[in-house]
Amino acid sequence: SHGYVTMIPPIYTLAYYNAIANDGCYLRPYFVDKIAREDEVYKTFKPQVVKQKICSDKTLRDIRLMLDSVVLKGTATAVKSDVVSISGKTGTAVLEYGGGNRGHQVSFCGYFPSHQPKYTCIVVIRRPRIGYPSGGTMAGGVVRQIAEQVYAQELDLDLRDMPKDSLDVLPALKVGLKKSTEYSLKSLRLPADITAPESDDIVVATEDSLGWTFDMRDEIGGKTPRVIGMGLRDALYVLEKAGFQVSVQGSGKVYRQSIAAGQAYRRGQQISIQLR
Repeated sequence: SHGYVTMIPPIYTLAYYNAIANDGCYLRPYFVDKIAREDEVYKTFKPQVVKQKICSDKTLRDIRLMLDSVVLKGTATAVKSDVVSISGKTGTAVLEYGGGNRGHQVSFCGYFPSHQPKYTCIVVIRRPRIGYPSGGTMAGGVVRQIAEQVYAQELDLDLRDMPKDSLDVLPALKVGLKKSTEYSLKSLRLPADITAPESDDIVVATEDSLGWTFDMRDEIGGKTPRVIGMGLRDALYVLEKAGFQVSVQGSGKVYRQSIAAGQAYRRGQQISIQLR
């Protein structure tokens, strides 16, 4: 390929940029911080320091200024966000496949917020099919969307301090596990008194003038559970607990499952769910 002398796994590049964001401290990448079920933690994993300092403080300041400039006035201006500051570097390479077939690989690696980083992110797109190949607009655009959504979840707002909306309505609740429903309600500082005895019981919410009422959904043992109306997290939990191999299409809530609820099945059987 043109533009690459060596091939480096993206996670190594990500770890290097993470060191830049982490005051020069290089940590070994890891994917799991704990293994747990309910409130019982079986094993925890902690960050491991590989190198305490990858460069001098002066060099680190210079690098971070350059990565700021890439987004502010360089090849990644498309990454600039009105919500959260992002710093990083674009990458674009031509790939040789032989026989005259060529494609591109575009990437963006960086961190956010720029001045007190909390997250490092890399996006690599191989052979993009639409548009002019650009690490800034393609991969960088994805990083910007990720950063904005993550940052929105980090905002620490007390709903009690906000003015009451005259059109205020309760959030939509449908079907889900008791523990997920309770967690969502408590996060919004709303009443979460659900009488289902087990945390992985399935509950159905019905809204009335006073709030919600919750009813348990009875599932027949050995039969395919009904997951229509659930979010992906709860649907996966229920189906995988039942022994299914699950494939997923779309995002949102489940509106279709390939095996109807109540049908017999065998453990290890494939089931697909569609969300919207």
